[in-house]
Amino acid sequence: MKNKITFTIFLLTVCLFACAQGEDDRLYPFRSPVTGKVGYMNSEDKIIVPAIYSAAIKCNFLPLGIVSIGEPNTEEERVGLVNLKGEFILDVKLGYEFIGVGNYEDGLLMVAKNNKYGYVDLQNKVKIPLVYEDLEMFIDGIAAAKKNGKYGFVDLKENVVIDFKFDHVNSFSGVQKDGQEYAAVEVNKKWGFINKKGQFIIPPTYDYARNFNNGTVEVRNKGKVGKIDIAGKIIIPLSYDYLDEEEVSGETIIKARIDAQPQYEFLYHTDGRFIKKRKMY
Repeated sequence: MKNKITFTIFLLTVCLFACAQGEDDRLYPFRSPVTGKVGYMNSEDKIIVPAIYSAAIKCNFLPLGIVSIGEPNTEEERVGLVNLKGEFILDVKLGYEFIGVGNYEDGLLMVAKNNKYGYVDLQNKVKIPLVYEDLEMFIDGIAAAKKNGKYGFVDLKENVVIDFKFDHVNSFSGVQKDGQEYAAVEVNKKWGFINKKGQFIIPPTYDYARNFNNGTVEVRNKGKVGKIDIAGKIIIPLSYDYLDEEEVSGETIIKARIDAQPQYEFLYHTDGRFIKKRKMY
C-alpha cells in the first residue's frame, strides 16, 4: 500500500507547483478550535465543508479537496474527495484508503481498497479493477502497475502492454532526442532501460538509474554516479559522489563533486563535454 505520508507530500507538492486556479476556485482547510476536527472554507471565509474530518488537504491546481476519517496515516484512515460546493465526488463511506488525482482532468481517479489499486471515473464506475499491488499515474495512455510481486505496464483498457516481469520500474520519460521514450527498470537488483515495446535498449547493469532527460541519464554503480547517453555510452565518468545542475547564462551545467575533494567542483556540459575544475574555497 502506498505510504499515506508520502502521498500527502506528493499531493501537496503537485498542488503547489502545478497551474493554479483562481482564488475563488480553491478550498481552504480550517480546524475547529473546539473539536480539533478539520473542514473547508472558501476564499470568502464561508464554511463549505463542516469541520468533522480528521484531515483535509488544500489543493491549488484543482477545484477539489481530500478529507479523511479515522486516525491520519494509519490503516484505519479512509478518504473522500469533495468539490467546490462541498459535495462528495467520492464519499468517505465508500471506504477508500487512497485517492490519487493525477488523472482527474482525464476523468479518472486512482483508488485503493484492501491494499489493491485501480481507477474509477468521477461517478465511481470502475475503469481499471482494483487488483494491483501498486499503480502509477497514466501518462500517454499507459501506467506502471504491480501484480503478483512484479511490475509491468497497462493501458486504459487494462491490456498488458509490457509484461509483469520487473522488480521495480520508473514511469516512461518524456520524448527524447531520438523521438522515443524510455523507462528505467530493475531486474535482480540491477537497473537498465526499456523502450515502449518492453525491449532493453540498455541492459540492467547499474545499481540505480534515474529517468532520461534530453538524451542523458544519471546512473550509479558501486556508490559512484555519472551519466550515460541513449546508446549506453558513458559521457560523464562514474567516479563522482554527487551530481547537480546549475543554470549559467541560460545553459544547464552539470556540477560533479567528490567527497575526497570537497573544495572542487567538476563542471560539464549536459552532453558530457568537460568544462573545467572549479575551486570553491
